[in-house]
Amino acid sequence: MAPKIAEIKISVSRDRKAAREFVKESSGTRVLNMYRQGYSREDIQNLGVNLEDVEKLDEADTAGVPPEVFDPLVTDDMVDAIFIAGEPGECLERMLEVHNIAQSQGFHQLMFSELGPDVDEALGLLVDEVIPPL
Repeated sequence: MAPKIAEIKISVSRDRKAAREFVKESSGTRVLNMYRQGYSREDIQNLGVNLEDVEKLDEADTAGVPPEVFDPLVTDDMVDAIFIAGEPGECLERMLEVHNIAQSQGFHQLMFSELGPDVDEALGLLVDEVIPPL
């Protein structure tokens, strides 16, 4: 049997704002797709996301707004529902939670995607500050 691998969406940077801005559009699009695919109000609220905020995204996207209008509608709760995003310390804190959950569900390996606004910086931070304590 192949090992179970969990994909972790992460954006890490010394610049917290840049790390979170980097994943805003992706977070909003993913949450919006869940809404459009019929996830229930409860499912969306269980992610910590306000359904009214998702409805605003839906209206904006349907109207064809550009990213500079769409992205500000993406809330911190949406980012946190989809990504671990921020400075190394806060990413480590959330990674410890995710790591424990992944292990309890039988996952043997974690795989990271997105990484951050500066891939070289993000890789260094992951290797030096986020992964070792795990």
